[in-house]
Amino acid sequence: MPPSPTLPSPSQSDIMAQLVTAAAGTVNGPEFGFVLSYNATTQRAIVQPVAKLVYMSDNEKGWEYQEQPAFADVPVAWPVTSSGALTMPIAANDRVLLVPASRSLDEYKQTGDSQITQQDLRRHAMQDCIAIPMNVLPLAAAQWAANAVVLQGGDVRLGSSLATSPVALATPTNANFSSLQTLLTATAAIPSTTTEWAAFIVLLNTFLATGWPQSTSATNVKAL
Repeated sequence: MPPSPTLPSPSQSDIMAQLVTAAAGTVNGPEFGFVLSYNATTQRAIVQPVAKLVYMSDNEKGWEYQEQPAFADVPVAWPVTSSGALTMPIAANDRVLLVPASRSLDEYKQTGDSQITQQDLRRHAMQDCIAIPMNVLPLAAAQWAANAVVLQGGDVRLGSSLATSPVALATPTNANFSSLQTLLTATAAIPSTTTEWAAFIVLLNTFLATGWPQSTSATNVKAL
């Protein structure tokens, strides 16, 4: 029986490359996930990562996949300061980008203090991730427009979550005012037959001469 061929020994550079690859594989980085549930009161979500973990295996492929566990109590990152915030609804299956912090966030998530002393010294753990709502797929037609800033939503509130007063938009409001102005202008042109009607026509024409009606609609909205 002929001897088995001797396989060449891996070079030092190959070994180093494998070590670097193995070390890099232990450091968690940003990855996509989808929301299983969201608590709007606490702004925390339970998120399931999309990608599976990969392990070395003795099978013919040399590796195998395993689904990652879902992560609970994940803070959702909204643009917010001491004087303003931008929030929106989140539903199950909405996509988010999971970004792990380099250190434990346990104490920070509880207090939000400007300085904390973390008790757990773990690094780059997925349990310390935050969720940024976004999607890698193209937006729906109602969510974007070329050369425009689009704020899309079924219930948009400006100034406060308690806002209830509607904002008059320019197109329908201006059309209504134009129709009213046309009616009043036609009325002012009717020949007067009585002293009272003549006085009313004088007042009406004086009123129209001021340039009324002025539109109270908005193309740019500022909360007052």
